[in-house]
Amino acid sequence: MAEVIAELQKQGWQSDQRFAENYVRARWQRGHGPVRIRYELQQKGLAPELIDATLSRSGIDWEQALERIYRQKYANKPITNPTERAKRWRFLQQRGFAYEQIHRLLDD
Repeated sequence: MAEVIAELQKQGWQSDQRFAENYVRARWQRGHGPVRIRYELQQKGLAPELIDATLSRSGIDWEQALERIYRQKYANKPITNPTERAKRWRFLQQRGFAYEQIHRLLDD
């Protein structure tokens, strides 16, 4: 099996980098953040260096992605109580956005 994979890589038909780039783009389009995408790629066995490089080279504005997801889910509904704020916080964390990003969005 290893020989087959090596041959495919040699011929350019199998590339972890290309897979990672396509995966990042696809998950971003579905509304997932960098924390979740990084975790999923690690679970698929990709090298942490490749994951970090792919995320940084993706050209995705994660702050803008976070705002887009937030608006799609909550439109212009104001946060009326701490329970609602916590619910929104959990939703964004589960989507894979970083604490700092969520903090800037909800606390500013």
